[in-house]
Amino acid sequence: MLAKGHHGVALPREAQERIATWIDLNVPYYGTWHEFREIPHGQRERRQELRKLYAGIDQDYEDIPETPREPIQPILPDPPQPAEAVVVECPDWPFDDSEALRRQGDDRERKITVDVGGERPLELTLVRIPAGEFVMGDATGAADEGPPCRVRFDRPFWMARTVITNEQFQQFDPAHDSRYLDRGGKDHSNRGTPLNQPTQPVIRVSWDQATAFCGWLSEQTGRRFTLPTEAQWEYACRAGAPPEQGGSGRVWGVESMPGSVVEWTRSDYRPYPFVSDDGRNDGVRQGGKVVRGSDGINLPATRRDTYRLSYPWWQGVWNVGFRVVCEDEDPAPVADRLAAQ
Repeated sequence: MLAKGHHGVALPREAQERIATWIDLNVPYYGTWHEFREIPHGQRERRQELRKLYAGIDQDYEDIPETPREPIQPILPDPPQPAEAVVVECPDWPFDDSEALRRQGDDRERKITVDVGGERPLELTLVRIPAGEFVMGDATGAADEGPPCRVRFDRPFWMARTVITNEQFQQFDPAHDSRYLDRGGKDHSNRGTPLNQPTQPVIRVSWDQATAFCGWLSEQTGRRFTLPTEAQWEYACRAGAPPEQGGSGRVWGVESMPGSVVEWTRSDYRPYPFVSDDGRNDGVRQGGKVVRGSDGINLPATRRDTYRLSYPWWQGVWNVGFRVVCEDEDPAPVADRLAAQ
């Protein structure tokens, strides 16, 4: 949030690292045990006695020293500048739900199913995202969501209806474990909420692992599967809706965009305007990669079609999964071939 320019706050790298360390140490919290709960059976006094006897330290670590009461002078950031209205001409966009369905084609053309492969059959449903154009980004959003820009898709593409699940990913990597959602608080009685059930979204996979899955799936099916570009993800999520209205991909049959897990894209994290052929979509193992969407416990401000974050390509993140796209003209023959095998 701070790196994205949170309310105009700009911190040097050292300050950001201090805050990250502070968070990792699970603070703010009580600085002593006796503030949290009573220390029973004279244990505080006994520890102090043994510390003095055997370590020569005459100090009570439970003592709260007096601190100076000097007033703190905050460093106030300059107020954010109001967003300027940006008008990007795009005559064929936005459009309503009925038009979105018309562009997608009839029921037989809207989706196909392929076999993920592996030791046992698992199906993956893809929906057709029609060719077209839209205005990407939001001038009223965070600083990295603008300036808005016109993006065109000359050909349709196929996108997975849902994010890849644990059981689908384990066909590729049987050892992967999405593990648990940690419980809040200091005292834990179990490992938390399971996130490794078969039909749950796979998480804690890096961009590199997600890309490797796409390569494996391409070998299984004979078609080229990749991660969606950042523009493909937003176009599918919008389904014709402008940013102030918000979309969810459901007119086109794409589920949980945003709202299930955060999702990797193929794109490097670079400033807008989005340019599809400037190298950001080349899939090179370097730098930060854009993630899109949000999960169910994220702040409402992140549950927007245009919200962007990034993580290093090698990092597996606790709430980040992925879905795949196929840019072949018609993957349907693959489904027919697999069904006949």
